[in-house]
Amino acid sequence: MEKLKTFFRDLGIALLIVVIFSLGIFIGSKYMTQNVTADSSDTVVNSTVLPSTFSTIAKVTLPAVVNIITEKTVVLSAPFMIPDPFRQFFAPMPEEKAKRTGMGSGFFISEDGYILTNNHVVSDADKITVTLQDGSKYTGKDVKVVGTDPRTDLALLKINKKKKFKYLKLGNSDSISVGDWAVAEGNPFGLKGTLTLGVISGKGRENLNINKGPVYQDFLQTDASINPGNSGGPLLNIKGEVVGINSAILSTSGGNIGIGFAVPINMAKNIVAQLKKNGKIERGYIGIYPQNLTDELAKAFNLDNTNGVLVRDIIKNSPAERAGLKSGDIIITFDGKDIKDANQFSMLVAATHIGKKVPVLIIRNGDRKTITVKIGKLNEKTTLSSANKKDTDKIFKYWGIKYVDAGSEIAKNMGIKTDKGVVIANVRQYSNAYYAGLKNGDLIVAVDNHPIDNSQILDTILLKNINGNRPLAFKVKRQEMVIFTAFKAEK
Repeated sequence: MEKLKTFFRDLGIALLIVVIFSLGIFIGSKYMTQNVTADSSDTVVNSTVLPSTFSTIAKVTLPAVVNIITEKTVVLSAPFMIPDPFRQFFAPMPEEKAKRTGMGSGFFISEDGYILTNNHVVSDADKITVTLQDGSKYTGKDVKVVGTDPRTDLALLKINKKKKFKYLKLGNSDSISVGDWAVAEGNPFGLKGTLTLGVISGKGRENLNINKGPVYQDFLQTDASINPGNSGGPLLNIKGEVVGINSAILSTSGGNIGIGFAVPINMAKNIVAQLKKNGKIERGYIGIYPQNLTDELAKAFNLDNTNGVLVRDIIKNSPAERAGLKSGDIIITFDGKDIKDANQFSMLVAATHIGKKVPVLIIRNGDRKTITVKIGKLNEKTTLSSANKKDTDKIFKYWGIKYVDAGSEIAKNMGIKTDKGVVIANVRQYSNAYYAGLKNGDLIVAVDNHPIDNSQILDTILLKNINGNRPLAFKVKRQEMVIFTAFKAEK
């Protein structure tokens, strides 16, 4: 009898161990794996992948990633620094044209052939060729540029073929956190179908000095390897959903050093919707020049911190002026959202529907006050200078240059990050300015040691010296390099 009791006791213990072990396997399989969800015509919907392997993500998502090759015709010419007395002995250098190729990536966002990529990948291209992972190519009339948006560095393409394409599911970039897995895909250096792995290193990166970079910056930062050719490719989360569009790197060598940036997909969603509908972007506008608050300004205004933006100036006849905003006001909330800095404020205004009446909480003379502003439409076509057309034409005729204020929309689209100075938008070929070495995108900061804060100051100086007999000394900033050059008005 005693042996029988021992047998049943041991059997009960064994059964209990089996039950606990089975329950552990069930719980582990349910909660310790991740679903990969990328929409395509043959998506593996319910497949799972452990953090130790990313092969399923690669298998499901890479077929939706494309290689983009562009061709553009460029004019080759070299302005020589030829002194005035000898220039008459030199014939103008003939223009030579050459084809320049570029490469990048993109990805399908719908089965009917819409492709999301970077604006800088396809801007000014004469020819675009899209190559899929299976080797099929589309070019010419088969590839349509639906629309571009330089301000966010995004572009939307469309393959004009009646075919169902494999595409990626768009995720939620707001929900991703620093430390989360990040998977970058694309065609670095033309190597198709490349996947690299890292994490989200940071969020909300802004004010980056990126060549041809966007005006509106709210980048995701990642250490997933991004190199030339990756631009326009997707940045994915652990589920295979797109959380960003790979756009830029910071590098001392031109290659990856673990600091890459992607446009958040939530920013892109609104851009894509507008480009699909209208082929262009319409942005909100109120007409102020915002300025970040420094510690000194915050103390001067008796503020506890530097959150908010200072209204530096008001544009005449703008929605802001009509609503009663004034220079010196400090905006602390816009449409119920707390304002952190000028970059965030500008993006909030731009993303607001035109015609909407928005409450703006300000501090004026120490008192809080709410002002309602009716959002206007941003005019993307900023006039070249504050001078009238007659004076602008006169300056171009005698001095050979056209220019815009550094704080203008045109200047921002050219990658200018300051609002002080004047940016050259056009240099007439074979003019004195041309031979003096001035180029489009140069920032004029001084003339004859006189600071040039805006185009009005430069207009006055150039118009006054049209009949002068001596050259003017121009101090120019070209990227990080300061250049001095001198020339006089043409007769």
